Amino acid sequence: MPREPKVKSGEPLTRAFFNRILSEFASRIVAGTGITVRRSGNQVIIGMAAGARGGGGGGFSIETVATMPAIPTEPTIVYHSVDGQMWGSGPGHTRWYPLMRGTTRSGAPGS
Repeated sequence: MPREPKVKSGEPLTRAFFNRILSEFASRIVAGTGITVRRSGNQVIIGMAAGARGGGGGGFSIETVATMPAIPTEPTIVYHSVDGQMWGSGPGHTRWYPLMRGTTRSGAPGS
């Protein structure tokens, strides 16, 4: 069995990290001890549970979209509700990139 990948405090969650988890371990991601995952409107918010101790703290949110938004000015992940996967983009990019599996979508804003 492959070794579970570990994430250090402050380490970015990259496309390679998500791809490895999904290809080697399972088809879903579940929060561990001290981590909360909750839905707020059209976003999924990943953060620390109240009273939990950890390194960097904080968290990030993943907005659910039906079409790709404009390219963001900060690194961003969105969940595309039509094809059921996460996409990432940020400064210096001209399109969104699938984070979980191959797709026929172009990733252009508005697609």
